[in-house]
Amino acid sequence: MWQKRRKFFILILDQQKLYLMKSQKTHLYLIFLECLLLAAAGWHCAGLRPRPYVKGKIPIIRVLIAANDSNLVISSKGAFRFLSEGKVLFQEPKGIRVSIQCDENGNFAIVSAGGKISFVTRQLTVQSANPRQWLCLNDVPYRGRFEIKLTNRHSLLVINTIDLESYLKGVVPAEIGVQDHIELEAMKAQAVAARTYALEKLEHSSPDSDYNLKASVADQVYKGVAGESTMGNRAVESTIGEVMTYKGNLIRAYYHSTCGGRTEFGENVWEIHEPYLEGIADNFGDGDFCSISPHYRWIEIWDVDKLALELCSYLEDNHSPSRAVHLQSLTVEERFPSGRVKKLKIILNDREYCLQGNRIRWALRRPDKTPLRSTLFKVRTFSKDGQIEAVMLIGAGNGHGVGMCQWGAIGMAQQGFSYKQILKHYYRGVKIER
Repeated sequence: MWQKRRKFFILILDQQKLYLMKSQKTHLYLIFLECLLLAAAGWHCAGLRPRPYVKGKIPIIRVLIAANDSNLVISSKGAFRFLSEGKVLFQEPKGIRVSIQCDENGNFAIVSAGGKISFVTRQLTVQSANPRQWLCLNDVPYRGRFEIKLTNRHSLLVINTIDLESYLKGVVPAEIGVQDHIELEAMKAQAVAARTYALEKLEHSSPDSDYNLKASVADQVYKGVAGESTMGNRAVESTIGEVMTYKGNLIRAYYHSTCGGRTEFGENVWEIHEPYLEGIADNFGDGDFCSISPHYRWIEIWDVDKLALELCSYLEDNHSPSRAVHLQSLTVEERFPSGRVKKLKIILNDREYCLQGNRIRWALRRPDKTPLRSTLFKVRTFSKDGQIEAVMLIGAGNGHGVGMCQWGAIGMAQQGFSYKQILKHYYRGVKIER
Protein backbone atom coordinates (compact mmCIF):
# COMPACT_ATOMS: atom_id res chain seq x y z
CA MET A 1 0.00 0.00 0.00
CA TRP A 2 2.77 2.38 0.95
CA GLN A 3 4.63 1.62 -2.26
CA LYS A 4 1.55 2.51 -4.31
CA ARG A 5 1.14 5.85 -2.41
CA ARG A 6 4.84 6.57 -2.80
CA LYS A 7 4.65 6.03 -6.56
CA PHE A 8 1.54 8.24 -6.70
CA PHE A 9 3.24 11.13 -4.85
CA ILE A 10 6.38 10.80 -7.01
CA LEU A 11 4.19 10.96 -10.10
CA ILE A 12 2.43 14.10 -8.79
CA LEU A 13 5.75 15.76 -7.89
CA ASP A 14 7.23 14.89 -11.28
CA GLN A 15 4.22 16.41 -13.02
CA GLN A 16 4.55 19.60 -10.91
CA LYS A 17 8.26 19.83 -11.75
CA LEU A 18 7.48 19.31 -15.41
CA TYR A 19 4.75 21.97 -15.24
CA LEU A 20 7.07 24.40 -13.48
CA MET A 21 9.83 23.75 -15.99
CA LYS A 22 7.42 24.29 -18.87
CA SER A 23 6.06 27.46 -17.23
CA GLN A 24 9.56 28.84 -16.70
CA LYS A 25 10.53 28.04 -20.27
CA THR A 26 7.36 29.66 -21.58
CA HIS A 27 7.97 32.74 -19.42
CA LEU A 28 11.57 33.02 -20.57
CA TYR A 29 10.50 32.51 -24.17
CA LEU A 30 7.94 35.32 -23.89
CA ILE A 31 10.54 37.66 -22.36
CA PHE A 32 12.99 36.75 -25.13
CA LEU A 33 10.33 37.31 -27.79
CA GLU A 34 9.40 40.70 -26.30
CA CYS A 35 13.05 41.78 -26.31
CA LEU A 36 13.36 40.77 -29.95
CA LEU A 37 10.26 42.76 -30.88
CA LEU A 38 11.48 45.84 -28.99
CA ALA A 39 14.92 45.59 -30.57
CA ALA A 40 13.38 45.22 -34.01
CA ALA A 41 11.15 48.22 -33.43
CA GLY A 42 14.09 50.35 -32.31
CA TRP A 43 16.19 49.22 -35.28
CA HIS A 44 13.70 49.63 -38.10
CA CYS A 45 11.80 52.74 -36.99
CA ALA A 46 12.91 56.20 -38.09
CA GLY A 47 13.99 56.89 -34.52
CA LEU A 48 14.04 55.51 -31.01
CA ARG A 49 10.73 55.58 -29.19
CA PRO A 50 10.91 58.76 -27.08
CA ARG A 51 9.67 59.23 -23.56
CA PRO A 52 5.97 60.10 -23.34
CA TYR A 53 5.60 63.65 -24.66
CA VAL A 54 2.22 65.35 -24.45
CA LYS A 55 1.57 66.68 -27.96
CA GLY A 56 -0.09 69.84 -26.69
CA LYS A 57 3.02 70.79 -24.72
CA ILE A 58 5.40 70.84 -27.68
CA PRO A 59 5.99 74.53 -28.49
CA ILE A 60 4.71 75.84 -31.81
CA ILE A 61 7.10 78.04 -33.78
CA ARG A 62 6.77 80.20 -36.89
CA VAL A 63 9.50 79.85 -39.50
CA LEU A 64 9.94 82.23 -42.45
CA ILE A 65 10.41 79.97 -45.48
CA ALA A 66 9.81 82.45 -48.33
CA ALA A 67 10.06 86.24 -48.56
CA ASN A 68 9.49 88.91 -51.21
CA ASP A 69 8.04 86.41 -53.67
CA SER A 70 5.55 87.52 -56.32
CA ASN A 71 4.22 84.07 -57.16
CA LEU A 72 3.83 80.89 -55.09
CA VAL A 73 2.58 77.42 -55.93
CA ILE A 74 0.80 75.38 -53.25
CA SER A 75 0.01 71.68 -53.68
CA SER A 76 -0.51 68.48 -51.71
CA LYS A 77 -1.11 64.77 -52.23
CA GLY A 78 -4.30 65.25 -50.23
CA ALA A 79 -7.05 67.86 -50.10
CA PHE A 80 -6.15 71.24 -48.61
CA ARG A 81 -8.11 74.32 -47.62
CA PHE A 82 -7.66 78.09 -47.53
CA LEU A 83 -8.80 80.07 -44.50
CA SER A 84 -8.98 83.72 -43.49
CA GLU A 85 -9.53 84.76 -39.88
CA GLY A 86 -10.46 81.17 -39.03
CA LYS A 87 -13.14 80.86 -41.72
CA VAL A 88 -12.77 78.40 -44.59
CA LEU A 89 -12.79 80.23 -47.93
CA PHE A 90 -12.58 77.18 -50.16
CA GLN A 91 -11.02 73.71 -50.41
CA GLU A 92 -9.05 72.12 -53.22
CA PRO A 93 -8.97 68.36 -53.94
CA LYS A 94 -5.74 66.37 -53.97
CA GLY A 95 -3.40 66.75 -56.91
CA ILE A 96 -4.43 70.34 -57.67
CA ARG A 97 -1.73 73.01 -57.94
CA VAL A 98 -2.78 76.47 -56.78
CA SER A 99 -0.90 79.63 -57.77
CA ILE A 100 -0.96 82.55 -55.33
CA GLN A 101 -0.09 86.04 -56.52
CA CYS A 102 -0.55 89.65 -55.52
CA ASP A 103 -2.87 91.50 -57.92
CA GLU A 104 -2.64 95.12 -59.07
CA ASN A 105 -4.83 96.26 -56.17
CA GLY A 106 -2.64 94.68 -53.52
CA ASN A 107 -4.99 91.74 -52.86
CA PHE A 108 -4.48 88.00 -53.04
CA ALA A 109 -5.10 86.51 -56.48
CA ILE A 110 -5.51 82.74 -56.38
CA VAL A 111 -5.41 80.76 -59.62
CA SER A 112 -6.44 77.09 -59.70
CA ALA A 113 -8.24 74.66 -61.99
CA GLY A 114 -11.48 76.47 -61.17
CA GLY A 115 -10.22 79.84 -62.41
CA LYS A 116 -8.95 83.03 -60.77
CA ILE A 117 -10.32 84.38 -57.48
CA SER A 118 -9.32 87.56 -55.61
CA PHE A 119 -9.61 88.01 -51.85
CA VAL A 120 -9.46 91.29 -49.95
CA THR A 121 -7.46 90.15 -46.93
CA ARG A 122 -3.92 90.63 -45.63
CA GLN A 123 -3.37 87.02 -44.56
CA LEU A 124 -4.29 83.53 -45.73
CA THR A 125 -3.89 80.26 -43.87
CA VAL A 126 -3.36 77.05 -45.84
CA GLN A 127 -3.73 73.71 -44.09
CA SER A 128 -4.07 70.11 -45.14
CA ALA A 129 -7.46 68.46 -44.67
CA ASN A 130 -5.56 65.38 -43.45
CA PRO A 131 -2.66 66.14 -41.04
CA ARG A 132 -0.81 63.10 -42.43
CA GLN A 133 -0.63 64.72 -45.86
CA TRP A 134 2.08 67.37 -46.18
CA LEU A 135 1.66 70.71 -47.88
CA CYS A 136 4.10 71.65 -50.62
CA LEU A 137 5.44 75.13 -51.35
CA ASN A 138 6.91 75.29 -54.84
CA ASP A 139 7.05 71.45 -54.76
CA VAL A 140 8.99 71.31 -51.46
CA PRO A 141 7.03 69.38 -48.77
CA TYR A 142 6.58 70.75 -45.25
CA ARG A 143 4.88 69.59 -42.09
CA GLY A 144 2.46 71.93 -40.32
CA ARG A 145 0.54 74.73 -42.04
CA PHE A 146 1.33 77.87 -44.04
CA GLU A 147 0.54 81.48 -43.14
CA ILE A 148 0.79 83.67 -46.25
CA LYS A 149 0.98 87.44 -45.78
CA LEU A 150 1.00 90.43 -48.11
CA THR A 151 3.71 93.02 -47.56
CA ASN A 152 3.46 96.74 -48.21
CA ARG A 153 5.59 96.18 -51.30
CA HIS A 154 2.97 93.88 -52.83
CA SER A 155 5.08 90.78 -52.30
CA LEU A 156 4.36 87.58 -50.37
CA LEU A 157 5.74 86.12 -47.14
CA VAL A 158 5.26 82.46 -46.23
CA ILE A 159 5.54 81.34 -42.62
CA ASN A 160 5.56 77.64 -41.77
CA THR A 161 3.73 77.19 -38.45
CA ILE A 162 4.94 73.90 -37.01
CA ASP A 163 5.67 72.13 -33.73
CA LEU A 164 9.27 72.40 -32.55
CA GLU A 165 10.19 68.71 -32.75
CA SER A 166 8.93 68.39 -36.35
CA TYR A 167 10.83 71.56 -37.26
CA LEU A 168 14.06 70.11 -35.87
CA LYS A 169 13.80 67.08 -38.16
CA GLY A 170 14.18 69.46 -41.10
CA VAL A 171 17.07 71.30 -39.43
CA VAL A 172 19.50 68.67 -38.11
CA PRO A 173 20.60 67.06 -41.44
CA ALA A 174 20.51 70.47 -43.17
CA GLU A 175 22.93 71.86 -40.60
CA ILE A 176 25.32 68.98 -39.85
CA GLY A 177 24.80 66.85 -42.96
CA VAL A 178 23.32 63.39 -43.51
CA GLN A 179 25.56 61.26 -41.32
CA ASP A 180 25.94 57.51 -40.77
CA HIS A 181 25.27 55.49 -37.61
CA ILE A 182 28.79 56.11 -36.28
CA GLU A 183 28.13 59.88 -36.22
CA LEU A 184 24.73 59.60 -34.50
CA GLU A 185 26.06 61.24 -31.31
CA ALA A 186 27.10 64.30 -33.34
CA MET A 187 23.58 64.52 -34.78
CA LYS A 188 22.14 64.26 -31.26
CA ALA A 189 24.41 67.12 -30.17
CA GLN A 190 23.17 69.12 -33.17
CA ALA A 191 19.55 68.36 -32.24
CA VAL A 192 20.02 69.63 -28.67
CA ALA A 193 21.90 72.73 -29.85
CA ALA A 194 19.28 73.54 -32.52
CA ARG A 195 16.42 72.98 -30.06
CA THR A 196 18.06 75.26 -27.51
CA TYR A 197 18.73 77.94 -30.12
CA ALA A 198 15.12 77.86 -31.35
CA LEU A 199 13.57 77.97 -27.87
CA GLU A 200 15.84 80.83 -26.79
CA LYS A 201 14.79 82.80 -29.89
CA LEU A 202 11.13 81.96 -29.25
CA GLU A 203 11.50 83.12 -25.65
CA HIS A 204 12.70 86.54 -26.81
CA SER A 205 10.47 86.96 -29.87
CA SER A 206 8.11 89.90 -30.01
CA PRO A 207 4.41 88.92 -30.03
CA ASP A 208 3.97 91.36 -32.92
CA SER A 209 6.59 89.66 -35.10
CA ASP A 210 5.38 87.72 -38.14
CA TYR A 211 7.84 84.90 -37.43
CA ASN A 212 10.30 83.59 -34.83
CA LEU A 213 13.06 82.20 -37.05
CA LYS A 214 14.35 82.34 -40.61
CA ALA A 215 14.96 79.10 -42.52
CA SER A 216 18.49 80.17 -43.51
CA VAL A 217 21.96 80.71 -42.08
CA ALA A 218 20.56 83.90 -40.56
CA ASP A 219 19.16 81.51 -37.92
CA GLN A 220 19.15 77.80 -38.74
CA VAL A 221 18.98 76.13 -42.15
CA TYR A 222 15.59 74.40 -42.44
CA LYS A 223 14.55 72.36 -45.49
CA GLY A 224 11.25 70.87 -44.40
CA VAL A 225 10.45 67.20 -45.05
CA ALA A 226 12.82 67.17 -48.05
CA GLY A 227 15.73 67.79 -45.68
CA GLU A 228 14.91 64.99 -43.24
CA SER A 229 16.86 61.75 -42.84
CA THR A 230 16.42 58.53 -40.87
CA MET A 231 19.40 59.24 -38.60
CA GLY A 232 18.39 62.88 -38.21
CA ASN A 233 14.88 61.91 -37.10
CA ARG A 234 16.37 59.38 -34.70
CA ALA A 235 18.65 62.05 -33.21
CA VAL A 236 15.70 64.40 -32.64
CA GLU A 237 13.43 61.74 -31.16
CA SER A 238 16.05 60.25 -28.84
CA THR A 239 16.83 63.68 -27.32
CA ILE A 240 13.24 64.92 -27.32
CA GLY A 241 12.78 68.00 -25.15
CA GLU A 242 16.47 68.22 -24.13
CA VAL A 243 18.01 71.69 -23.96
CA MET A 244 21.13 73.37 -22.57
CA THR A 245 20.88 75.81 -19.68
CA TYR A 246 23.32 77.95 -17.72
CA LYS A 247 22.27 79.04 -14.24
CA GLY A 248 18.69 78.09 -15.02
CA ASN A 249 18.41 79.98 -18.32
CA LEU A 250 18.46 78.74 -21.90
CA ILE A 251 21.82 79.42 -23.49
CA ARG A 252 22.55 81.08 -26.82
CA ALA A 253 23.55 77.88 -28.58
CA TYR A 254 25.64 79.24 -31.45
CA TYR A 255 27.46 76.78 -33.67
CA HIS A 256 29.49 76.82 -36.87
CA SER A 257 30.96 74.49 -39.48
CA THR A 258 34.69 74.28 -38.68
CA CYS A 259 36.74 76.06 -36.02
CA GLY A 260 40.11 75.21 -37.60
CA GLY A 261 41.60 74.08 -34.29
CA ARG A 262 40.29 76.65 -31.82
CA THR A 263 36.85 78.14 -31.12
CA GLU A 264 36.31 81.84 -30.41
CA PHE A 265 34.94 83.83 -27.47
CA GLY A 266 31.43 85.14 -28.16
CA GLU A 267 32.46 88.63 -27.05
CA ASN A 268 35.12 88.77 -29.78
CA VAL A 269 32.56 88.28 -32.56
CA TRP A 270 29.27 89.83 -31.39
CA GLU A 271 30.17 91.34 -28.00
CA ILE A 272 28.17 88.59 -26.27
CA HIS A 273 29.65 88.11 -22.80
CA GLU A 274 28.61 84.58 -21.81
CA PRO A 275 30.92 82.27 -19.80
CA TYR A 276 29.78 79.19 -21.75
CA LEU A 277 30.88 80.77 -25.07
CA GLU A 278 34.60 80.75 -24.34
CA GLY A 279 37.34 79.98 -26.82
CA ILE A 280 38.73 76.45 -26.42
CA ALA A 281 41.22 74.16 -28.13
CA ASP A 282 39.42 71.66 -30.35
CA ASN A 283 41.45 68.70 -29.13
CA PHE A 284 42.51 66.76 -26.08
CA GLY A 285 46.19 66.92 -26.99
CA ASP A 286 46.23 64.45 -29.88
CA GLY A 287 45.02 66.29 -32.98
CA ASP A 288 42.11 68.61 -33.73
CA PHE A 289 38.70 66.95 -33.87
CA CYS A 290 37.73 69.04 -36.90
CA SER A 291 40.82 68.08 -38.93
CA ILE A 292 38.51 65.81 -40.97
CA SER A 293 36.67 68.87 -42.34
CA PRO A 294 37.20 69.85 -45.99
CA HIS A 295 37.51 73.44 -44.70
CA TYR A 296 40.08 72.69 -42.00
CA ARG A 297 42.71 74.47 -44.14
CA TRP A 298 42.15 76.57 -47.26
CA ILE A 299 43.65 79.12 -49.67
CA GLU A 300 41.96 82.02 -51.48
CA ILE A 301 43.66 84.03 -54.26
CA TRP A 302 42.36 87.26 -55.84
CA ASP A 303 43.52 89.34 -58.76
CA VAL A 304 44.08 92.74 -57.14
CA ASP A 305 41.70 94.63 -59.46
CA LYS A 306 38.80 92.26 -58.74
CA LEU A 307 39.45 92.35 -55.00
CA ALA A 308 39.66 96.16 -55.06
CA LEU A 309 36.25 96.37 -56.75
CA GLU A 310 34.77 93.95 -54.22
CA LEU A 311 36.16 95.95 -51.31
CA CYS A 312 34.97 99.21 -52.84
CA SER A 313 31.40 97.96 -53.26
CA TYR A 314 31.35 96.89 -49.60
CA LEU A 315 33.12 99.88 -48.05
CA GLU A 316 31.79 102.77 -50.12
CA ASP A 317 28.04 103.46 -50.24
CA ASN A 318 28.17 105.56 -53.40
CA HIS A 319 30.75 103.58 -55.32
CA SER A 320 30.56 103.93 -59.11
CA PRO A 321 31.62 100.75 -60.99
CA SER A 322 33.15 102.90 -63.73
CA ARG A 323 35.52 104.67 -61.33
CA ALA A 324 39.07 103.32 -61.11
CA VAL A 325 40.02 101.73 -57.80
CA HIS A 326 43.44 101.03 -56.37
CA LEU A 327 44.24 98.69 -53.48
CA GLN A 328 47.40 99.96 -51.84
CA SER A 329 47.60 97.90 -48.67
CA LEU A 330 45.94 95.00 -46.83
CA THR A 331 47.50 94.25 -43.44
CA VAL A 332 46.57 92.52 -40.18
CA GLU A 333 46.85 95.05 -37.35
CA GLU A 334 45.79 92.88 -34.40
CA ARG A 335 44.78 89.29 -33.61
CA PHE A 336 42.75 87.60 -30.88
CA PRO A 337 44.48 84.93 -28.74
CA SER A 338 42.84 82.29 -30.98
CA GLY A 339 44.80 83.66 -33.94
CA ARG A 340 41.72 85.13 -35.64
CA VAL A 341 42.08 88.60 -37.10
CA LYS A 342 40.80 91.30 -34.76
CA LYS A 343 41.65 94.33 -36.90
CA LEU A 344 42.34 94.46 -40.62
CA LYS A 345 43.67 97.69 -42.14
CA ILE A 346 42.86 98.41 -45.77
CA ILE A 347 44.14 101.36 -47.79
CA LEU A 348 41.97 101.85 -50.86
CA ASN A 349 42.16 104.90 -53.14
CA ASP A 350 44.26 106.71 -50.51
CA ARG A 351 41.55 106.14 -47.87
CA GLU A 352 42.21 104.04 -44.78
CA TYR A 353 39.62 101.58 -43.46
CA CYS A 354 39.80 99.47 -40.31
CA LEU A 355 37.54 96.41 -40.21
CA GLN A 356 36.85 94.28 -37.15
CA GLY A 357 35.20 90.97 -36.29
CA ASN A 358 32.76 89.34 -38.67
CA ARG A 359 32.74 92.40 -41.02
CA ILE A 360 36.09 91.20 -42.33
CA ARG A 361 34.46 88.07 -43.76
CA TRP A 362 31.83 90.07 -45.63
CA ALA A 363 34.32 92.58 -47.01
CA LEU A 364 36.64 89.86 -48.34
CA ARG A 365 33.99 87.96 -50.26
CA ARG A 366 35.03 85.03 -52.37
CA PRO A 367 34.62 84.96 -56.18
CA ASP A 368 31.18 83.28 -55.78
CA LYS A 369 30.10 86.24 -53.55
CA THR A 370 29.92 84.13 -50.38
CA PRO A 371 31.71 85.55 -47.32
CA LEU A 372 35.27 84.54 -46.52
CA ARG A 373 35.30 81.17 -44.75
CA SER A 374 36.75 82.56 -41.52
CA THR A 375 38.92 85.29 -39.99
CA LEU A 376 41.62 82.78 -39.06
CA PHE A 377 44.08 83.57 -41.86
CA LYS A 378 47.45 84.98 -42.91
CA VAL A 379 47.88 87.53 -45.71
CA ARG A 380 50.35 87.21 -48.57
CA THR A 381 50.61 89.88 -51.29
CA PHE A 382 52.42 89.58 -54.62
CA SER A 383 53.81 92.83 -56.00
CA LYS A 384 55.62 94.11 -59.07
CA ASP A 385 57.34 97.48 -59.22
CA GLY A 386 55.84 98.36 -55.84
CA GLN A 387 52.26 97.66 -56.99
CA ILE A 388 50.16 94.80 -55.58
CA GLU A 389 49.13 92.39 -58.34
CA ALA A 390 47.52 89.57 -56.34
CA VAL A 391 46.44 88.78 -52.79
CA MET A 392 46.50 85.34 -51.21
CA LEU A 393 44.96 84.33 -47.88
CA ILE A 394 46.08 81.11 -46.20
CA GLY A 395 43.36 80.21 -43.73
CA ALA A 396 41.70 77.69 -41.44
CA GLY A 397 38.12 76.88 -40.53
CA ASN A 398 34.71 77.87 -41.80
CA GLY A 399 32.27 80.13 -39.95
CA HIS A 400 32.33 82.56 -37.04
CA GLY A 401 34.02 80.08 -34.68
CA VAL A 402 31.69 80.57 -31.69
CA GLY A 403 30.14 77.63 -29.83
CA MET A 404 29.99 74.10 -31.20
CA CYS A 405 32.24 73.17 -34.10
CA GLN A 406 30.07 70.86 -36.23
CA TRP A 407 32.95 69.04 -37.88
CA GLY A 408 34.59 68.80 -34.48
CA ALA A 409 31.41 67.19 -33.14
CA ILE A 410 31.51 64.67 -36.00
CA GLY A 411 35.17 63.93 -35.23
CA MET A 412 34.39 63.42 -31.53
CA ALA A 413 31.49 61.08 -32.36
CA GLN A 414 33.78 59.02 -34.59
CA GLN A 415 36.14 58.68 -31.62
CA GLY A 416 33.37 57.38 -29.35
CA PHE A 417 32.32 60.47 -27.39
CA SER A 418 28.65 60.83 -26.40
CA TYR A 419 26.49 63.78 -27.42
CA LYS A 420 26.54 65.10 -23.85
CA GLN A 421 30.35 64.97 -23.78
CA ILE A 422 30.43 66.78 -27.13
CA LEU A 423 28.10 69.55 -25.94
CA LYS A 424 29.91 70.04 -22.63
CA HIS A 425 33.21 70.27 -24.49
CA TYR A 426 32.03 73.19 -26.64
CA TYR A 427 29.67 74.89 -24.16
CA ARG A 428 31.51 75.02 -20.85
CA GLY A 429 29.55 74.80 -17.60
CA VAL A 430 26.12 74.10 -19.12
CA LYS A 431 23.49 71.64 -17.93
CA ILE A 432 21.59 69.37 -20.30
CA GLU A 433 18.03 68.85 -19.13
CA ARG A 434 14.43 68.38 -20.22
